[in-house]
Amino acid sequence: GEQSLADDEIISSTSSSTGADEKDRKQRHTIVQELVTTERNYLKNLSFLKEIWAPQLQKMLPENLFKDIFSPLQPIIALTLYLLPMLEERLAQFDEQPYISDIFKKVIPGFQLYTNHLQNHAASSTLLREILQARKPEFDVIAKTAYELTKSLDPLESYLILPVQRLPRYKMLLEA
Repeated sequence: GEQSLADDEIISSTSSSTGADEKDRKQRHTIVQELVTTERNYLKNLSFLKEIWAPQLQKMLPENLFKDIFSPLQPIIALTLYLLPMLEERLAQFDEQPYISDIFKKVIPGFQLYTNHLQNHAASSTLLREILQARKPEFDVIAKTAYELTKSLDPLESYLILPVQRLPRYKMLLEA
């Protein structure tokens, strides 16, 4: 009996968190909340791009350009659909598991999907801009339809840049 009481005291004294530990835990919780929120938004916007913008633009873009821009979306969306539920679950169980490194170790190999997309982005964007300027009246109709369907005034470019910005955003949040 005495031994277990002493063990309990040792355990409780070593597991009580200091103010710094608590501050660190709260900061990590805030980062996980931010990741969940931004990941949900990222998924919503990638879905708009794939389901609303892509089908309409397919008619006016050369096939190779369309593929360069839009074919990476499905695997990136799939990766996001893999990552998001793990982050949401971890956020819900944060008191028991106040870390996310294990989650990112699982998904980091999937970030390879971004490589081709990032390599082609600048050239594709330039060519896309030229085509959309040359066919502005046709594009304006597509943009108006997209705005009506998404209720978002964000221009096409703001959707296309999302995958380019995502990896640096992870890095920034994880280093915070």
